Amino acid sequence: MLTSFRRVLKFSFQDIGRNFWLSLVTITLLTVTFLSFNILVSVNYLAGEVTRNIEERIDVSVYFIPEASGEQVGGAKTYLESLPGAGSVTLIPREEAIQRFRERHKNDAEILSSLDELDKNPLGATIVVRAKTINDYPAIISALDAEQYKDIIQDKNFTDYRLLIDKIGRWTSKVRTTAMILSVLFIAVALMIIFNTVRLAIYTHREEIGIMKLVGASNWFVRTPYIFESVILAIISLGLSIGLSFVVFGALQPTVTKFFEDPNINLASYFLRDAFRIFGLEFVLMTCLTALSSLTAVGRYLKK
Repeated sequence: MLTSFRRVLKFSFQDIGRNFWLSLVTITLLTVTFLSFNILVSVNYLAGEVTRNIEERIDVSVYFIPEASGEQVGGAKTYLESLPGAGSVTLIPREEAIQRFRERHKNDAEILSSLDELDKNPLGATIVVRAKTINDYPAIISALDAEQYKDIIQDKNFTDYRLLIDKIGRWTSKVRTTAMILSVLFIAVALMIIFNTVRLAIYTHREEIGIMKLVGASNWFVRTPYIFESVILAIISLGLSIGLSFVVFGALQPTVTKFFEDPNINLASYFLRDAFRIFGLEFVLMTCLTALSSLTAVGRYLKK
């Protein structure tokens, strides 16, 4: 059994060497296919992070008039917390609001001097509301329009990012579709090359195969070297694509970090975390397809 396996493996590497240029083209196409898969995974990951990053920055700021009492503001806070779509409700008292305002405009001497001339704090309390999902914000805004709050709410500040998120979703969908089409195209071309490479190898070794059949070799013994050959090409291609992917991730990382302003969003770390799932799935899929292509090519020849 071990001797047969060694022979099969030897024949596989010999075929790769004899058809070096065809093997090189096949490896190149398979590597590009793996890279296109990795680009597709990267786009999905970054799109999810962009959406999450935007959603984390969304909130509703409710500004109360300075005359609003603590009981009124507290009642509004309790009411907002009772809403099903409210995630977190934070109360910023008047004293803290004026401190934050001063800190925000610490470099603007004119504004600070104007504040100093006032006899009292011109700002009221503020409530900051974060919803559980972006779709919950309209209900929260509507709830604040209730009659009992009209006289004490000075203003509401909310920027609806749903259009931006929808735009990101559409862009991601287009990139995903393009990457998928390219992946399918590369797979089809690679499988055609593998199919014809195996057919050519079989034709070149037709006399050897004939002798093997005469001495009692089974069809599976004839098929196995070519199936192994396709698996070896897939392994080499996957290894090259992994190396190239991490080179690309390293080059893109400074741009990604600058865009998100978050060092935790790291493409290389994401792929390392899910390496078994991502690369394992790619290897299994490509190995099955290339092995099936080789099996079909050998089967057609053996039926002749």
